Amino acid sequence: MEHPDIQQLLLEKIQQRIADHTKLADSMAEVLGLGLAATYRRMRGETPFRVEELVTLARHYQISLDQLIHQEQAGIVTFRSSILTRPNAQMYDYLTQLRDELRHLIALRIEEAIFSAKDIPALHLFAYPELIRFKTFFWQKSILNDPAVAHKKFTLQAPIFDEASFDELCREISTLYGQLPTTEIWNVETSFSILKQISYYAQAGLFERIQDAEALFDQTELYFNNLRDMAQVGKKTILCPTSPGSFDLYINELVVPDNIIYARWAHGHMTYVINNSIEYMGATHEGFCQHTRRWLENLKAKSELISVISELLRFQFFRRIQQRIDEARVRVSGF
Repeated sequence: MEHPDIQQLLLEKIQQRIADHTKLADSMAEVLGLGLAATYRRMRGETPFRVEELVTLARHYQISLDQLIHQEQAGIVTFRSSILTRPNAQMYDYLTQLRDELRHLIALRIEEAIFSAKDIPALHLFAYPELIRFKTFFWQKSILNDPAVAHKKFTLQAPIFDEASFDELCREISTLYGQLPTTEIWNVETSFSILKQISYYAQAGLFERIQDAEALFDQTELYFNNLRDMAQVGKKTILCPTSPGSFDLYINELVVPDNIIYARWAHGHMTYVINNSIEYMGATHEGFCQHTRRWLENLKAKSELISVISELLRFQFFRRIQQRIDEARVRVSGF
């Protein structure tokens, strides 16, 4: 092979992408349709992979061969994008992909996931039917410019895709997120994004019934009450009572952080960069992931932990949010 190290690099990347309890040879043999003996010969370097086998493995495990060729080359980081960047992608396809990504992270037994949040992380809202319906419509209309909703107003009475499958998908996404151990770094402005969006839609006449805006404020208040309770105990017991992940919430008053997620497991790590509040791109580039982790750790060191400890700071933080909810209700009640 022209690049004798690419085969070994590919095997290392595949090992990072499969669960601990899965044997590398068994997984690869199934993907390639080979026997174990033939697979082991390729793994030991006795038989080189054919080009089509490399492509098959790269596609199945979602690994960039280009990244392997340019491994650690300065200035080159390869990202895997969400389905929304593809032509004719549908929101339901995106949600299914998001569910599958979370399933994969759970299978990898994530040891650490650090969020920096400019907006309320979308994963928080799937447990709240009215809020996720509004956010889905908001993403389609105001972010993606979906022609299907270009001339529509929002209403809680309108079905979202197939109602039963949508609700089930949302419940699973919420439960999967509830199992992840997360450290989340917010600015106080992070909390206000949903209130601004509801208020804007009310002022712009984008609700069919203003009562729906009031219902959304009710559920927003419920969401923040539950968030406060999870922060108090440091566990996502409300989202996943049987096996809740840890929840460490930090508040940073200095900067409004970008929307970034860093996830680490036993054999690897990944950085997700979120665009337009919803689209995400994932990279496993070693240097980029290490740089992101250092940046997040530095941001965390300059933030205040309000989970479990810091009762006064936690009370003050959520009181400010409640005040903003009350103010938003008053403004919208005039429409």
